[in-house]
Amino acid sequence: IKNIKPDSFFPSPKVESSAFMFQRDYTTALDFLALYNEKTERQKPELFEFLDWFELVLKMIFWAKRKTILSSLVKNPYHPFPRDGAIRAIGKAQVDAMKRPEELNQGELLRLAFFSFR
Repeated sequence: IKNIKPDSFFPSPKVESSAFMFQRDYTTALDFLALYNEKTERQKPELFEFLDWFELVLKMIFWAKRKTILSSLVKNPYHPFPRDGAIRAIGKAQVDAMKRPEELNQGELLRLAFFSFR
């Protein structure tokens, strides 16, 4: 974290600025993958491969406002699922298919990504 004086900019703003850096914390995803690897017969995906997929799942379900999870997975422009595959993944993830993405918690999002992975 670093404070930046107004005279560092042109034109000088009437406020002081601060710069900071974010660092991604993978512990939640790692804990999740370890837990679900034990509970299921599925092969655990590699962390970064799973995180890439998780990011794509988020894009898929948030691509259009006011769509349900099922509709978003089937109709999204990024990676459309066959309807039966989407229903199967949603069921295994124990997520309500009629919910909207903003209604899901972190655990539901992670489970949806895990059970839709490959």
